[in-house]
Amino acid sequence: FDGPVIRTTPPFRADHVGSFLRPQAVKKARQQVQTGLITKEALRSVEDEAIRDLVNKQKECGLLAVTDGELRRSWWHYDFFAGLEGIEKVLAEKPLAFHGIQPRPEKVILTDKVGFSNHPHLRDFAFLQSVSGDAVAKMCIPSPAILHMVLTVRDEHFSLPSCYADDDAFVESLAVA
Repeated sequence: FDGPVIRTTPPFRADHVGSFLRPQAVKKARQQVQTGLITKEALRSVEDEAIRDLVNKQKECGLLAVTDGELRRSWWHYDFFAGLEGIEKVLAEKPLAFHGIQPRPEKVILTDKVGFSNHPHLRDFAFLQSVSGDAVAKMCIPSPAILHMVLTVRDEHFSLPSCYADDDAFVESLAVA
């Protein structure tokens, strides 16, 4: 035996899951978009540079799979859900408590049948793939069960729209999307 065997194809022995802290440049650019000082495309350029740096850091650490650190997302799950047809991100009456902090009062709501086509994160993943080099590009997405829980359990005012015959049909469309 000459030492540990290093896998060069997934699944890898070491991996990263979750968000990385947003660099100050990304935080500043997001504020500038909100106040109209820069465009969303200018923000995207700042995020692109931060993602390139993050991918390089992950590779320097020896990771064979890299993520964009969710640097383009403000919520890891709500932003994904809001990219689906039939789901919208809206202001919530009250924010959820999260480990002692109060996040922005946002939630997702069901407005129509859930579907998936031309999701905005496809563009984000294509960029990640373009800068990942010899590393495997990966993106964390929430499960259909999380969307079901967020919509039905957390929202006391939830009711199925008429496009669904029952909860089984709703759950099926979540899984398909």
